[in-house]
Amino acid sequence: MTWIIFAFIVVFTQSLTNLFQRKLMKEKDSNPILTSIIFLFLVTIFTFIYSLFNGFVLPNFEKFTLNLIIGAILYGLSVIFTFKASQKIPASELVIISAFGSVIAIIAAVFILKETFGMFKIIGSFLIISSTIFIYDKKKTKINIGILYAILMTICSGLAVVNDTFILKSYDPISYMVVMSFLPIIVISLINPKAYLSIHKYFKLKTIKNILFLSFSQAIQGSCYYIALSLGANASQIAPISRASIIVTVLLASVFLKERDHLIKKIICAVLVTIGVILLVK
Repeated sequence: MTWIIFAFIVVFTQSLTNLFQRKLMKEKDSNPILTSIIFLFLVTIFTFIYSLFNGFVLPNFEKFTLNLIIGAILYGLSVIFTFKASQKIPASELVIISAFGSVIAIIAAVFILKETFGMFKIIGSFLIISSTIFIYDKKKTKINIGILYAILMTICSGLAVVNDTFILKSYDPISYMVVMSFLPIIVISLINPKAYLSIHKYFKLKTIKNILFLSFSQAIQGSCYYIALSLGANASQIAPISRASIIVTVLLASVFLKERDHLIKKIICAVLVTIGVILLVK
């Protein structure tokens, strides 16, 4: 079971990604649009270098043109909303809300892919939704802009996962990771081309260091996920293990980002959400 080592690397690096994401966006001159572009560009480079050892393959544009466009738009928006949400709400709360994307993906798969929605998925969805609501006390139940961005992120990422299934049935996953890291850059650049005008603000050692760590961590996380699959693991095995990153993120955020408000409540919600996601893949 060598693959389980890579599965745990996925958990750790995903948690680090969540922390560096929040740390980067707490900086005074942080720009979600430009950060998204730089982040995706660096992830593209890191994953492309890795893909060269496995043989990079271009996608069948004639067959998947529409899916690639849809994926680029959904992932582009998802990354933007992720960084915007990271500016407004703690990493420990964002990672719990992000699990709602699994519910979106399941619901979309039921209607689009005609998958079944059994009792385990109903219970899992209930745990995720109820925990997401419970994480906020009565004073926070107003939908602030940070929560709104987080919800939009989960919707886009959940739908993107469903779109991925059409392409990954007949396309190399590592090559797909490279392509789907690059194409959203084009989408984001078209949405706000003026974002490049503030790139000089990123020429600071602290900012460069954080975004490099963030991008490298994301590239490692994605690569290890696919390595684990290639070593014999099933997606149904890795998915529940990788969701442990929710709990790890909450704990690490309390230590390194000092996010200790309502810590017990966050830990309870993180555990319930993790159980909910595990039930979704049953």
